Amino acid sequence: LSDRAFVFVDGRYTLQVRSEVDLDIFAIESLIDNPPAAWIKDNLGKGARLGFDPWLHTLSEVKALRASAEQSGATLVPLDKNPIDIIWKDQPEPPVAPVEVHPIGFAGELAKDKLARLGAAIDKDGATHAVLTDPSSIAWVFNIRGGDVPHTPLALGFAILAADGKHQLFMDQRKFPRMVAAYLTQLADP
Repeated sequence: LSDRAFVFVDGRYTLQVRSEVDLDIFAIESLIDNPPAAWIKDNLGKGARLGFDPWLHTLSEVKALRASAEQSGATLVPLDKNPIDIIWKDQPEPPVAPVEVHPIGFAGELAKDKLARLGAAIDKDGATHAVLTDPSSIAWVFNIRGGDVPHTPLALGFAILAADGKHQLFMDQRKFPRMVAAYLTQLADP
């Protein structure tokens, strides 16, 4: 497989991908008909090593991929750096559109009340923390809106919610006008 690369797509992009990649280099695979875990089991042989970007997969995805690799005698190897990021020299900078506080009249509930309820739910489930990676979840929980995603009022970032109320928000500080920074500091460690 050192002479071939594979692109997995769902049915919506089957035609598009064929017009955007070099078919002499890339083979197209269906995410539905031949999901990566099945492909790994069927195509990787004993001793094969498959690199992956751990930032792009959930824990359950990694466990499924690792199990498939082990069935075929292969090894899944987390990469320190994504190869695409290494060779993509003119990659655009991450967006830093300003974040705004979503008015309570539209939000319907104070962020501090949502965070208290979520902290209690985390504790009730026997956990100490929950990680949020979905920008729409972060927007809802913290009652904020942004402009990092075209046509969608979202700010890109991560959050760690804590059962003890010591929440953390990981977002580029340049997105926070002074008033928003003060608001968020009351809710989480920015």
